[in-house]
Amino acid sequence: MQEDMQEVRSLFRLLILLALGWPATTLSQQGFRIDLPKEEEYKDRLLRSEKTKDGKLSYPSRLVQNTVTHYNFTYNAARKLNEVLQKAKTAHRDDYSALLPFYNFSLTNTRKDSIDLDSVIQKASSGIALHDLRNDWNDNLYLLWGMAYYLQEKFDSAYQVFQFINYYYAPREKDGYFKSIGSGRDGNRANSIASQEKTGLLNKMGPAPPKRNEALLWIIRTQLAQEQFAEAAGLLQTLRNDLAFPKRLKTELEELTALSFYKQERWDSAATHLSKALEGATTSNEKARWEFLTAQLFERAGNYRAASQYYNLAIPHSTDLILEIQARIAAIRVNRTESDYATRNVQRLLEMGAKEKYRAYQDIIYYTAAQMDLAAGNKTRAIESLYQSTVAITNNTLQRNKAFLQLAEISYEAGFYGKAAQYYDSLKTTDSLPVDPAVLAVKKRALQTLVNKLAIVERQDSLLLLAGLPEEERKEAVKKIVKQLRKQAGLQEDPAAIPTRPFTTMPQTPSLFGNETDKGEWYFYNASSRSRGQAAFMARWGNRPNLDNWRRAASMQASLALVQASGRDSLGSKTNSSESAIDFETLYAGLPLSTEKKKITTDSLSTALLEAGRILIQEIEDCTAGIKLLDRLYNSFSDFENRDEVLFHQHNCAWRGGELNKASAILKELNTQHAQSRFTALLNGQESKVAQQKSKSYDSIYTEIYTLFAKGAYEQAVELKKETDRMAGENHWTPQLLYIEAAYYVQQKKDSTAIRILRELQLRFPNSPLYLRAADLLEAISKRVSATAAANSTTTPTPSNFTNNNPSVSTDSTTQPPPLTSFSWDDKTTHLVLFILEEIEPLLAAEAMRSIDNYNRSVYNTRTIQKELVNLDNRYRFIALGNFENYQEASVYLERAKARSASEIVPWLPAGKYKWLPISTTNLNELRLRKDLEAYQRFLNSKRP
Repeated sequence: MQEDMQEVRSLFRLLILLALGWPATTLSQQGFRIDLPKEEEYKDRLLRSEKTKDGKLSYPSRLVQNTVTHYNFTYNAARKLNEVLQKAKTAHRDDYSALLPFYNFSLTNTRKDSIDLDSVIQKASSGIALHDLRNDWNDNLYLLWGMAYYLQEKFDSAYQVFQFINYYYAPREKDGYFKSIGSGRDGNRANSIASQEKTGLLNKMGPAPPKRNEALLWIIRTQLAQEQFAEAAGLLQTLRNDLAFPKRLKTELEELTALSFYKQERWDSAATHLSKALEGATTSNEKARWEFLTAQLFERAGNYRAASQYYNLAIPHSTDLILEIQARIAAIRVNRTESDYATRNVQRLLEMGAKEKYRAYQDIIYYTAAQMDLAAGNKTRAIESLYQSTVAITNNTLQRNKAFLQLAEISYEAGFYGKAAQYYDSLKTTDSLPVDPAVLAVKKRALQTLVNKLAIVERQDSLLLLAGLPEEERKEAVKKIVKQLRKQAGLQEDPAAIPTRPFTTMPQTPSLFGNETDKGEWYFYNASSRSRGQAAFMARWGNRPNLDNWRRAASMQASLALVQASGRDSLGSKTNSSESAIDFETLYAGLPLSTEKKKITTDSLSTALLEAGRILIQEIEDCTAGIKLLDRLYNSFSDFENRDEVLFHQHNCAWRGGELNKASAILKELNTQHAQSRFTALLNGQESKVAQQKSKSYDSIYTEIYTLFAKGAYEQAVELKKETDRMAGENHWTPQLLYIEAAYYVQQKKDSTAIRILRELQLRFPNSPLYLRAADLLEAISKRVSATAAANSTTTPTPSNFTNNNPSVSTDSTTQPPPLTSFSWDDKTTHLVLFILEEIEPLLAAEAMRSIDNYNRSVYNTRTIQKELVNLDNRYRFIALGNFENYQEASVYLERAKARSASEIVPWLPAGKYKWLPISTTNLNELRLRKDLEAYQRFLNSKRP
């Protein structure tokens, strides 16, 4: 209705202008000619735009052209564009726990409506082609055309349209020539590029102002979308200082300035300018959202007073209750007016959550309180708040998942793995959560297995404890358990457990409902009757929780399984407790009282202890908890047949923890008592004879696979590796190829697959030299520093880190190269060490450089050793390391690094694919020019002592 009234007003203004006889020269725009390719059948027909003549339109013609172009084309195109924007805003959802996006819609969503945006472009282009090019609405149509391109993320096309508006509709002289923009000629201001707008009453009553100034703002918007910050900043600053720039667009100019600073993460400047653009918001709720964002930006800049001010401003302006609640929560969070503000702010939030009016938002309130408590170090109250967030009555699955995830991570870090497993299992989905689904799946699987093994340990410990009691105490304990289980199942007491008594006449039990013959009020309205009924119920059934029958049955079955001596855990079968009777004879008969049953129970317990310890050490990486279980296993079960594996895991934990003496003692015990064990062979860097024979038969194939990896033929190598692995199984090639395969997936940006392979490498080969390299690569992935970035950097020319001591050598490709000289020997001059790689793909070369850098930081932590990766030719690459004072110092470094190459630095590279050489800086420059590594090596062999 409002839009219809606006149309009526506009038409009424035009009629007034017609009656007043307003001269045509005031609003007419210069036309231009366009040539459009036509279909064959339309070649002889002229479009209205092709009939455009020179000069100005007559007033009647201009009135007709303006009216039709406006209401048939401009209005409909603008309405369609607004519908696309409104649809994108409706689909947008804000996460108030993070920094809000600048706008409440995304170009990703607008791009999905490309069909509607194409119709905007079609409508705009048709409006231009079908009407006289001198009418007043052409610039509006061009602007809509460019905006449609922008919303389709076709930024180059949008920029061209906006620049066309800028150039063609620039100010003109009376004779039709363009004025000089940005100069003092023709009476212009030298620092002015905007179009001067007329602000008289009659001009305000006419059509909308020319759109060139808006086009300049859209040029800035397009540049910011392409992160062209320097170009956008120049145009922004020019318009800010332009006296001709209209006041009506000042607010939008502040908005774009804020957007520029927002994208560059300059929070304080972004907040300042956004606060000046608030009046440009189209609705009250969008204004409240921008006020909330302004507060967030001030908060990030550390200006808590301003943040509190704008959070409080957003509260009354918001029509969205969630935004209002979030603003109230944030206002409390940033309050710094009191000395103990952290404690008081959390207390206010908890009081807010307890109010009935905020019950629907308790999940958000308690979650925010938990974050504040965690920041203040109050983990106990934070855990309670997170739990309250999960049990709050709400349909916000994402918020509940965030609370469950944080509870799981806190429990995991604290070593409460049972609770962590429960919380991880409570996650409904991992979408929109800050966690890699592949990593989470591995962690959940490990935790679930661990929990199952610990349940077996607890169950078998309970059985052995009961079996070790004196007979009378054991029977009493079993009777208590039977009574408890039957109550949970809703059954009467076991007759066998009730002591026999002489028969006596039992007094008649009074009715639960009192005197049933007397008439009176209903039972549930009588407080006395209800209290007697409750007391009678508790006397018979006990203080039972208010649970459904299936929950009681599940609880009963779990407790029953705890005391039943199934003795089949070690055989992998499960007890079906639902089929077992809950009576004294059944449960007592299941206790491990015989030698055979006791052995089955202890075997199950030993196996569960080993598996739980292994999972804790290898998968969860908690050596402290894992060693505790393994120490108990080693000390309590001397006849356990897998003691070699127990010692193997104990050795690994000692080695990781730096307890080298303990690790050495464990290895000595393995060599003495378990010399033939495969775990002893692994620790000694050996393979069993069977594994050696098996792997030798596939050496030629694996050599080919490695060569394919090294040359960069990853897809072919991966496929051949899968086929060969199915036949060959695990062998000495496996860790190297797993590592290289993981590096390949890192390059392909498939981090989850790379993480899975690296975890597999660590689990299967915990004592391999590649264990630490896998940990390094996992850390690099977690920090989003992939090997691909390093590999790409090798393909672009970079300045050398080392001094060019030969002044005759020039890096200018336009000059003639200097004449080649022979290599020279001077062991007193500055030297470097070359790590030379033969036929190695850039990705692996970059990974080798990263590994060498890790080695240098760990061994030479008090010294900085520069490094540079150089592509010498199609065959060789080398990493130059230095600088060293002389040949002797370089040789010492070389020998130490060479000795640790295969075991620690580059264990995934075969020895034949790399070598170490010393070189002086003069000879390095010569080698770069000659590109003849064999010649230098012959020279070095002849001179080296």
